[in-house]
Amino acid sequence: MKEARTLNPAIFNNLREQVIGRWIDKEAQARGESRWLPGILEQVKRNSPGGTISREGILAPYPAAQERIAFQLKSLRDAGVALTLLTIRALMIAVITDMAPEVYEVQAKDGSCFKCSESFVRKYLRKTLGWSERRATKAAQKLPVNLQEILREAFLREAFLIRDYSIPAALRVNTDQTQLVYQQGSDRTWNLAGEKQVATVGQEEKRAFTLVPSISASGELLPMQAIYMGKTSISCPSPWAAGYDHAQELGFQMLPSMTTTYWSTQETMRTLVDTIIAPYFERKKQELGLPQTQHSIWKIDCWSVHRSRSFREWMKENHPNIILVFVPGGCTSVWQPLDVGIQRVLKLSMRRSAHRDIVHEVSSQIEEGVEHIALDTTLGTLRNRSLQWALNAIADVDNQQLILKSFEMCCVGPDWNLSQASLTSPSALEALRNLPRTNKPFYDELCGLTPSTCSEFPPGSEVEEQPFTDSPEDHSDVPIPVLINTLTGQSPDGFLMSTDGSLERNSMAECEGIGEESPDL
Repeated sequence: MKEARTLNPAIFNNLREQVIGRWIDKEAQARGESRWLPGILEQVKRNSPGGTISREGILAPYPAAQERIAFQLKSLRDAGVALTLLTIRALMIAVITDMAPEVYEVQAKDGSCFKCSESFVRKYLRKTLGWSERRATKAAQKLPVNLQEILREAFLREAFLIRDYSIPAALRVNTDQTQLVYQQGSDRTWNLAGEKQVATVGQEEKRAFTLVPSISASGELLPMQAIYMGKTSISCPSPWAAGYDHAQELGFQMLPSMTTTYWSTQETMRTLVDTIIAPYFERKKQELGLPQTQHSIWKIDCWSVHRSRSFREWMKENHPNIILVFVPGGCTSVWQPLDVGIQRVLKLSMRRSAHRDIVHEVSSQIEEGVEHIALDTTLGTLRNRSLQWALNAIADVDNQQLILKSFEMCCVGPDWNLSQASLTSPSALEALRNLPRTNKPFYDELCGLTPSTCSEFPPGSEVEEQPFTDSPEDHSDVPIPVLINTLTGQSPDGFLMSTDGSLERNSMAECEGIGEESPDL
């Protein structure tokens, strides 16, 4: 089923495992043999048009280019480099533009021209090289069985705080962490079909860093923090890395974790609050003409560092006017604005930037006549490059409409969401007024809330979150606006959702014109 959908998503998108199961010869399967039922084979034979296939691939007239592509890919494969679609596509484009540039001028029957889409690359690898993709799978997050009840109470708890402490949208901030790997897509590679053991450089190490974004309910993107594994500033991007000065201007923090991981720690979280979160709140209070005693809301998830007593006590002592609101455990994928609307765009932007770097690196080596293409995957190089990736991602997600939509997409029932308009709506206020009659225990709990007691994570949040949450990995040739439109409920032409939830071009994409996206290919 997966193979069929990969070959032609438009045709086989509705194909199901149960249907394929009915085509299998069960008696042969019991004997340890894999066979189709004779009747199915006969049906296939009748439906087959017969004859020979005369259609040639678009690269058929360029055997030298094909040989060069195969040689370079096999060289990288033998060296243990993870051959992701991102890497392969970059190399193919570089070779084609160098040895068969006229391919981009070949006109199709419908008037469009060739585009080296990821769909085309997949077909080429399977049919020409006999390769298949090997990827790891991850279990999806399990949502609580009483999800709607949990979210309803979380909504009313936040609406209660906003009402009683007169908290405007600008003083509501959500912070999250996301893991960003240096070698994008290192959990998958392409190799000869049927290979049992497949190893790649960096397969076990999974080098990465942590990016900590924050957004406000008024649509503002706060400065980001990045955590790198190491104990000195040498572990961070160097001052001569591309974009370093611009990062400093944006207030982009680069900190060593001081541990053997790249995860946020008590110290990095305190630095985040002291240098980014609290100063933002103070600045907004001045802009809005509010007193310094005005309270604000900071929404974080129930990860162990966030919910630890030492961190909560530190917040009470040092920032008593910041009210901690925890995302209920197990609900980050539906109730944390950054998870719902920002992280996926951020990761796609990083992937596209990494793709551009690979294209540039491979193209430069081809222009220099390098026989054996080798990608520089040293940690120092990738870490320095990642700074510009992060800056590009910041520019892509610094979109007020996208940020506001991220809060709106955190919904409970048909009428409520985490936007300021919904939390202060007449229906929300009416629900709060009716609580003594509809849910007296919960009403009593809310009456006992104070900025101090709010730092105790709410009931139902004893489920500890993982430091990072997974989101679908969208393909690098998906334009950022297309993903944003998809997340906000639109269905862009030429793209579809794959079985793992990621967005990719459909089977017709390779017939599209090059258009404005060509510089990124």
